[in-house]
Amino acid sequence: PWDRFEKLQGVLRSAALEAWKEHTDPRDPASCHWLKKFVISVTEEELCHGALWARPEDSRTRVLVLARSFEGGVPPGDEKAAKFMDMRGSGPDEDAQELLRQQKAMCQPDRSWSIPWAPSKGVDPSDTRHAAYLQEFCAAFEDASVTSLNEALADEVRPDEVVEEAERHLRFASVRAGKFHRSPTAARVLEVLDAYLTSTYHEAQQNKAHCAEGKSGSGKTYVMSMLAARAAEVSAARNGVCVVRFLGTTAASSKSSLLLASLILQLARAYDRGNVEIPAEFNPLVDLFKEAVTAWPTDEKPLVLILDSVDQLDDSDAGRALQWLPVKDLPPCVRIVISTLPDYDDVEGRRGFKCYSTLRRMLEQDESCFAHVTDIEDPKDVVLHLLRLQGRTITEEQMQAILDAFDRRGPQDIAGTPLYLTLVAHSAALWDSEEEPPNIPTSVRALIVEFFGRLAKLRGDKLVRKALASITLCKDGISEVELAHVLSLDDGVLAEAYKWWAPPVRVVPCIVVTRLLNDLRPYLASRGSGSALGWYHRQFWEAAEDWLFARGEELRENVHAELAAFFEGKHHGAPKAYSEALSAKVNKFFPGETEGDRLVPPQPLVLSGDVFSQRGPGAQGGVVWQLNERRLAELVHHYMRAELQFKTLAELTSPLYIALKFLAGMGTDVQLELLDAMRKFPDRDQKLALQRVKAFIGKSIQVCRDPEVPWALLQAAYDEPDTSPVRRALQTATNQKLLGEFPKFRIEWINRPQHFDPCQLLVKDSSTVFCVAYARDGERVAYGCQDGSVKVFSTSTGNILVTLRGHELSVTSVSFSPSGDLLASGSNDKTVRVW
Repeated sequence: PWDRFEKLQGVLRSAALEAWKEHTDPRDPASCHWLKKFVISVTEEELCHGALWARPEDSRTRVLVLARSFEGGVPPGDEKAAKFMDMRGSGPDEDAQELLRQQKAMCQPDRSWSIPWAPSKGVDPSDTRHAAYLQEFCAAFEDASVTSLNEALADEVRPDEVVEEAERHLRFASVRAGKFHRSPTAARVLEVLDAYLTSTYHEAQQNKAHCAEGKSGSGKTYVMSMLAARAAEVSAARNGVCVVRFLGTTAASSKSSLLLASLILQLARAYDRGNVEIPAEFNPLVDLFKEAVTAWPTDEKPLVLILDSVDQLDDSDAGRALQWLPVKDLPPCVRIVISTLPDYDDVEGRRGFKCYSTLRRMLEQDESCFAHVTDIEDPKDVVLHLLRLQGRTITEEQMQAILDAFDRRGPQDIAGTPLYLTLVAHSAALWDSEEEPPNIPTSVRALIVEFFGRLAKLRGDKLVRKALASITLCKDGISEVELAHVLSLDDGVLAEAYKWWAPPVRVVPCIVVTRLLNDLRPYLASRGSGSALGWYHRQFWEAAEDWLFARGEELRENVHAELAAFFEGKHHGAPKAYSEALSAKVNKFFPGETEGDRLVPPQPLVLSGDVFSQRGPGAQGGVVWQLNERRLAELVHHYMRAELQFKTLAELTSPLYIALKFLAGMGTDVQLELLDAMRKFPDRDQKLALQRVKAFIGKSIQVCRDPEVPWALLQAAYDEPDTSPVRRALQTATNQKLLGEFPKFRIEWINRPQHFDPCQLLVKDSSTVFCVAYARDGERVAYGCQDGSVKVFSTSTGNILVTLRGHELSVTSVSFSPSGDLLASGSNDKTVRVW
């Protein structure tokens, strides 16, 4: 109850004043004394940090004070008085009013207004004086804000993206290395990998990459963090280069094309290669990366490359097939260490991966190249270490309960891992010394579910469930800002958050979201674009699925539908009606209010600029644009899983959507979305339309991938037959004026063919193609080239999956084995190779 809070506040304030008697003036605006936390309000604390304690040189640009007062003050008996001043019962809260008067005296206003009180309204926009005040207030705020922002932009130091990306991963390693416990298991793995790093650079057996393998939560990342620190020492001693990436922890390390571009740019800096042009297409990008890793390092300046968790890459560009990664026949001056999970099969909503078995094949089953992170052998030492990091201890009885649970684990459990003990230690840190040890689960999943339950009790059940569902179901994670908007659209979450008070706008308080994410932060990592967050450990995703959706698929579909509504901007600029529970909470403070604007942003496909200008981005005076990458990444994913068939079809048949997906580097994604939709939706007409779109992309793939002429794909769609779904969608977009300048310069094809081109996919190669073979699974095609290479591409995306080199002359024949696991090739060099 609120009265209990007020009593507690008074007791703590009195105790603080007694404890710090020597601090005579707790209201001194310049004081930063700890005592102020017990005396001032949260608002005043924000004022202190933002204004009163600002450096004098910053105050002009950072601080703006606009003051409004009522002539004669606020009448306490007016029905709207509580909206303008703190009340205690039916009268004003005199203590709060005195603090407010003192706070106002601390600040010199830049502008001030005094207006009469409007009965039953306070401020009435229909009143002439009030309307004038509101206009002047808004204009003053806008002018000052724009001026401040312009001055800040003029002084801004542009970030160096190459340096920033490298620093993020080094900081990530530094934090985890600082928490590392050198258990016997970890020590053995580090010994193997350290021997590889420090071996003589011309030892012949060291021409292969090395790999750390271990199950989820086994502590691979902590081992790799320590190895990164060791690699930095080794590189410094040898005047070498050390490059570190913890895949999946930043946006640029979650997608293979972005990862390779980032690594190439850093290596170009390290090896003085000047301004390197990053290829737009993936295959030339892979070639350049392999050149950077194998050709740029020298004996005088060797390279150590550490890549943690290659399984964290997404599925675009066949990133987890790992054909982009050179792992054998490395130069003597190059060392590469990678880590991965064991193989995982497909699970509903998540594609499986086989990075471990792929690496074993690539490294020719050479066991000396692998170090296996196994179960912990010294659980007591690890638990004590984890508790020390939190500044906590437990009793012997409590420790024995943890060790007993550790010993009871089953062979299929991952309870022998650091992740298990980390979760147990976080729980144990909350135990009282006199508390009986609870029944400790023996599985990681049960511990995570227990953790979710504690969060629900601490932060609110509806808030936690909706937040976890959003993090779990979003394809590329969700940012803190996006999560706040999604939570604000949920009436149950708002009703729970408005337990004691309702703010004047219908949004979830920011502090509520921030506190919850801080609780989850150790288990989250960056995903997709920008600041989107997703689960770092697969175990958290699986546990969240069980905890949230065990009661049926309907709840999952509902959450997907709500996320789709957010990413399509459905509720932007329109009030959303309240549920009965939310109305009851809001009406305590705002009687009669039945709906409210949730202040969610619009979601246009293009945030700024004219993508389809004829000038293009590379021309003189070329245009600049910003795409809504979050909508492009998420919307169709949620449409499909919410069973919204017509919306899915409308998006996937739109050439505007297709062109922007390719422009955003998500071309593979849209092709996979089409395949998923064809499998998911049984309607014959819908499937035919999707097949025609897939064929349109397949035969226009070179046009799709040209970032310099994004409007060329629209022209290709305009050239389709009248009954083509992309042609019809293009006409709709033209009528809605969504295509910028394109309708002004499109080319009209007289006698345009009205039959569909039977070509389904067009793949071009720089070398002459002599032979082709189709795999029985229908998903791969191999072809032999004049340059002696054999290439295998995906029939779904046209992406090259692997390039096989070894023949010295033209390859004239290729053939898959019946199982599809082997490929034979014959060449004019009089050899047959089996791959």
